[in-house]
Amino acid sequence: MIDLHAHVLPGVDDGPKEPADALAMARKAWADGIRTQFATPHTLNGAYTTPRSLVLRKVAELREALREEGIGLELVPGGEVHVHESILDLLASGELPTLADRGRHLLLEFPFERVPGVVPDLLFRLRLKGVTPVIAHPERNDELQSSPKGVESLLRQGAWMQVTGGSFTGDFGTAARDLAFLLLDLDQVHLIGSDAHGVSWRPPLLAAVRDVIVRRAGAERARRLFEENPRRILEARPRGAGGGGMPAAPAR
Repeated sequence: MIDLHAHVLPGVDDGPKEPADALAMARKAWADGIRTQFATPHTLNGAYTTPRSLVLRKVAELREALREEGIGLELVPGGEVHVHESILDLLASGELPTLADRGRHLLLEFPFERVPGVVPDLLFRLRLKGVTPVIAHPERNDELQSSPKGVESLLRQGAWMQVTGGSFTGDFGTAARDLAFLLLDLDQVHLIGSDAHGVSWRPPLLAAVRDVIVRRAGAERARRLFEENPRRILEARPRGAGGGGMPAAPAR
């Protein structure tokens, strides 16, 4: 499995504080069947500003520690970027962390209570620059829980949806669980991530969630969500089948 969203870099954000904790998370992820993990620290959220240069350095350090410890987990750079007025400027300057550091996919976080009014214009401008916005945990957003059709609007604007695995198992409450399953049933989920933050609290586990997806939507859909679609991001491929259909670029 490929875990698209995890806070695993030590001492960077609200993930693990020490390298030993990061290694323990990696061991847990590997034992659970995760073979590739995106390191996606918070940035521009008012608490953490994590530039691309720092992400790349920390990923290189953790990769070396994984090698020394004999842990086979493949670590990939990324970032969870909060909606912010400086996104386009930082993207142009090369200091915004993108998924797999390929400059083609951006994991975008909304405030949990709402979808900011600047989002439609931001998504449009990102798509014009050849960047696909990947919306982090839409099912945990209060506004989208109240009005799920808002997800359809985001999809029409070219975004992909990344749901947190724990939402399917009720870890984030019934509203998040219900919206996660609704999006799955409507084929509006493209990717699933653990959003791991620690060894015990929000650990990097996906196997049980995959079993839930298999029972609900079938093994082929699970394969797309946990393997094929995130692999497209690794390879910077812009489109592909599965999970609502990968959206095309907006009309100019």
